[in-house]
Amino acid sequence: MKQNDEWTTVTLFISSTFADMDAERDHIRRIVIPQLEEFFNPLHVAIRIIDLRWGVNTTDDKSLIDRDAKILKVCMEEIDRSRPFFIGLLGSRYGWVPGNIRIKRSLPQLDIDRCCNLLQTDEISVTALEFYYGLFEKNHLNRSIVCIRNEEANHEIPEEYQKKYIETQHKPELNNLKEIITKYFHRNDMDELLMNYSPTWNGRNFENLDEFDTKLYELLKKCILEDVGERQLNYENWIEKDIAEQVGFIQQNTRSFIGRESILSELKNNLEKAEYPIILFSGESGSGKSSIMCQLANEIQIEWEDDPKHLLLFHSASVSGNASSVSNMLECFCHQIATILNQTYEPVEEGAEMSGEEFKAFSSWVSTFNVIGQEKVNYMSHDQIVLHNFEKLVNHATKAGIHLTLLIDAYDCFNKHSQLISLQWLSLLNVSTLISTIPDSIEELQKIPQSFIIEVPSFDESDTRDMITSLCTYNCKEVHSSVVNALLQHGTSKYLSHYSPLWLKMATHALFTLDISDFEAIREREEEDNEVKIEQYMLKLINEFPNTPGDMFLYLLKRAAENLGDKFVYQVMYYLTASRYGLRESDLSVLLKEEWNELTFSILRRWFRPYFIENGIDKQWNISHQLLRNRLNELNKENLCDTHQTILRHLNNLKPDDPIRIKELMYHAAKAKEFLLFHYTYSCRLPIAIQIGTLTLVDEFENNPQLFEMFCEEIQELYRGNQENKETWKKAQEYLSQHLNESQNTTDNDNILDKYQNNTCQSRHMYDRIVRTMSNHLMFIGKEEMNEKILQIIIPMMEEDMDDLVVKEILLPNAYKNLRNIYEHCYNIKLKEYYNEKYKELTEISSLDFSRNLFMDLSKLNNTLENEDHNQIVQDTIEIIDKELPDKWEADWLDERAYLGLLLLHYTLKNPNMEDKKNFEELYNAFMEDIINGKHEKKYSEEYLRTLTIWEARVPILALFMENIAKVILPMHKQLAIACQQESCTLYRSICVDSGSLEDIAEYILSLQATGLLYEKAQEDDIALSTYLEAQRLAKEIHMHNPDFEDGKMRILSISRVLGDFAFKNNRYDTALSSYQEYKRHAAELYENNPSRKQWQSSLVNALKATGKSYLRLENYQSAQQEFGEAINHVNELVKKANTVPFFSLMAEIYLYFSHTCFHLKDYERCYHAALSAKQVLTMLKENGVHSNPENIKWADNILAVFEKKE
Repeated sequence: MKQNDEWTTVTLFISSTFADMDAERDHIRRIVIPQLEEFFNPLHVAIRIIDLRWGVNTTDDKSLIDRDAKILKVCMEEIDRSRPFFIGLLGSRYGWVPGNIRIKRSLPQLDIDRCCNLLQTDEISVTALEFYYGLFEKNHLNRSIVCIRNEEANHEIPEEYQKKYIETQHKPELNNLKEIITKYFHRNDMDELLMNYSPTWNGRNFENLDEFDTKLYELLKKCILEDVGERQLNYENWIEKDIAEQVGFIQQNTRSFIGRESILSELKNNLEKAEYPIILFSGESGSGKSSIMCQLANEIQIEWEDDPKHLLLFHSASVSGNASSVSNMLECFCHQIATILNQTYEPVEEGAEMSGEEFKAFSSWVSTFNVIGQEKVNYMSHDQIVLHNFEKLVNHATKAGIHLTLLIDAYDCFNKHSQLISLQWLSLLNVSTLISTIPDSIEELQKIPQSFIIEVPSFDESDTRDMITSLCTYNCKEVHSSVVNALLQHGTSKYLSHYSPLWLKMATHALFTLDISDFEAIREREEEDNEVKIEQYMLKLINEFPNTPGDMFLYLLKRAAENLGDKFVYQVMYYLTASRYGLRESDLSVLLKEEWNELTFSILRRWFRPYFIENGIDKQWNISHQLLRNRLNELNKENLCDTHQTILRHLNNLKPDDPIRIKELMYHAAKAKEFLLFHYTYSCRLPIAIQIGTLTLVDEFENNPQLFEMFCEEIQELYRGNQENKETWKKAQEYLSQHLNESQNTTDNDNILDKYQNNTCQSRHMYDRIVRTMSNHLMFIGKEEMNEKILQIIIPMMEEDMDDLVVKEILLPNAYKNLRNIYEHCYNIKLKEYYNEKYKELTEISSLDFSRNLFMDLSKLNNTLENEDHNQIVQDTIEIIDKELPDKWEADWLDERAYLGLLLLHYTLKNPNMEDKKNFEELYNAFMEDIINGKHEKKYSEEYLRTLTIWEARVPILALFMENIAKVILPMHKQLAIACQQESCTLYRSICVDSGSLEDIAEYILSLQATGLLYEKAQEDDIALSTYLEAQRLAKEIHMHNPDFEDGKMRILSISRVLGDFAFKNNRYDTALSSYQEYKRHAAELYENNPSRKQWQSSLVNALKATGKSYLRLENYQSAQQEFGEAINHVNELVKKANTVPFFSLMAEIYLYFSHTCFHLKDYERCYHAALSAKQVLTMLKENGVHSNPENIKWADNILAVFEKKE
């Protein structure tokens, strides 16, 4: 890595009296200098400031003369080091006058007589002496700036503060000094470098120095630009710019580097020996890895400067957003290798393709080891092309006798979505590589063959002293030995704080940046000697420092907040640390609203400039150390979800093609658990947004498996009936399928299963990952066969671990449930076998909740189980519920559904004919009393329940209970059933009146529909019809006002079917046809909007069957044939999607109706084939133990018999 653009350092010396100029010095250090650094860093100009309010240690000098001599000597030396730059500040104080004799003794080289003659006085203050030496001695006036505070600013200073700011004893000398300086600047045509300013008084010191800051910044920028000359850095492309940033990163991290010789030597020796081609350098965040890597790069570069047979390639992923891309790193490496080979290298454009021969060669190379997840495709991705180019250039360099050494810093900062992220391809190249990372990433990197780990050693006392010395030297400070010892001893007996270089850096930064409040506290101390005051204050400060780097950062943040405002500082930090890669100033301005202040933010980030980084071309500000980010998120943990939600809402309001929105919206949606704001709704036309969002989701699912189920539920809800996004939904499934292959491959690998076999905790972790995460993933993307295979492997292993209660009571039942779902969704016929084998195990190991779920599933098995099997499972389940229900009720007495489950079990199975009416009514009344009054009414008063909003939560449960119990008791107690249903309907109505929500209104419509059905069964047709019509009116009304509300469409669909059935039953076929056509229209609309949902296609088939039956009764056979024919096409698709029993039964029925219609049309060939198809389906179901409707079988046989007789 050649350092083509050398850095230069500009040092600025500040001269002034001290106490009265604290505010100005603070502003220069906190605002002006950081602003200059931002401007000049890209031009490779470093800015350094000399502020000697403290830092000249004279406590070891015994005589007053020696102390004065040292102070004066240091001041003049620093002025010399800073030439030609000098900043002078003058107010209304002349400063300390040591006397000419002392000055002559301290500075024999200085012509004090000339100084007195020039300044026209024998009373020379140290400040006046600095002005003379800085301005006049070497004639550097054109790089010097003098700032004079106007006298008018003193008028508001109260008497008790005047001594600090105004001096009367040497007022003539001060005025004379100002006059001489003014004339001198005027005479040399440099009036612009002399600035006057007028701050305001705030009660304790001066403020409103904005004008001072702006003027001084502009003057200094102009002077520095004139001094360093034209430094416009022109780069031919982004690669050259990125390489320059890496060079700058090395230089910035090595300016004050000292020590760590042992680890540097160890790393260098291992690279030279090349026994292990891949060395992994592991250390916690803040342990000094990057500084060591930069120093190592610097030392190796110096050693190899004249050696054409060695090339060092350095890259840190933490430098910028661009640097976090592995492919960008490789392109930078390619550029540098090509340069040394006298070749040119052009960046690879997105969408570039490789020639056939090159692709064949590359595929052959990567096939030796699965290094980048190469798919079996006939094209190469952008990342693969870049890797191919890198491999070719490495080979050319090797043939030319050039050995390559790669230093890759901050692996954990790389974007994890690249195909190249594993770095396993490094093992195929003839290079020596050192990679630094945090311990969390080591496991992934250890997969690279022939890798070797070296850990960052703790910072010992010698390292600490070296670092303090280096930092003091760079900042032109000296600290007393007691201060150094205090830093060394800080911490606990088990862990000293200085073990972390990051903590030490922050601690020294806190000492080097003492401000006006610190110096006021120092001056108020009781010690007589000023140096002792500073020493003791620093010792007190160090004693207050927290022990850890994260808490030390919060300590510094608190100090900043005291100056800049608590709310502003913490809001900015919380938003930045909640983000992944940072936020732009424009984002922060929207998020903070009226709290936002651009100037305050610039001060804040400059205040913390060692810890703020600006990422990428989008100019995102972020906190550099993950350790600090984690600590801030921990501090904000109670509101972290709200912070993500706020960022999410902001990003969601940006334009769809906004780059930060594209990259970060899904991350914050996952963290905020708000998938309904899934960004495909806006960015479905931007493939890159879909890809990035999906990859982000996959990452979050791996980190938090519980998010996956939530995502599946909400995204399906989002896409129901949304025509615009149906293609995007397919795309989302495609991406998820593609990027979950890694999890699938992991399970296929028997070594993974063997790895955890003998470790209980690890086994449990593996079971949990496979059952809860991977199985759910595979179910979601439709890979049922793979899912079944995985579960069939893992369930026997779990059954051998039954001693582990977590496995027995949670994980194994969930595995059984997932397997049951696979059989149910994919091939329902297998359910019989599954239940016959597994129900005993389930009833033995499952809790009450799982047993109740098992019973609820029995309703789906009417056609798959023999009656005796069904009843046995039910009886076993009843025993569990009977046994465990009392404990369940005591633990959670609001779980009325458990009680309802017990009631329904007893009275649908033990009393199937409802003969014991009296016993039933007694149990029913007791149960109702429990629910309405509360089982523990003494413990929970109604008022208390309402306060907790628990009572309101029980109302829907009670309404559901009333509705279900009405269905159960209708055969034996008609009036009680109707009363229950009316009560249920009233409860639902009260719910929707109270809430006014569309969802509750939709539930009320369903309740009306259920009430109508009950009246119909009770042979109260007139009341049933009026109830149906009221439900239809409400459904049409909410659909008219809310056409996108899917539940509204579903209610119209449902009530149209019910009205059609009612009319059909009463032989009003024209009326039935009208209702069925409306039913069909809504079913078709729902299906067209989301064809992937089997539910809507099934509804459409049933609607077509209903309209066909009506046409058939109206003897419109042509229309009937058309309806049944369309239904056949859809039902065939349904069976292909999910070959469940209901779909097969529906298929047989529709074939029979089609056959019947064809018979009337004398289309005998189609009539015969349709009947034959129906017969085949019914026979297949019978052979698999499914008992079909005997009437359908008879129907098919009769039609086929007709044709046999004809033959």
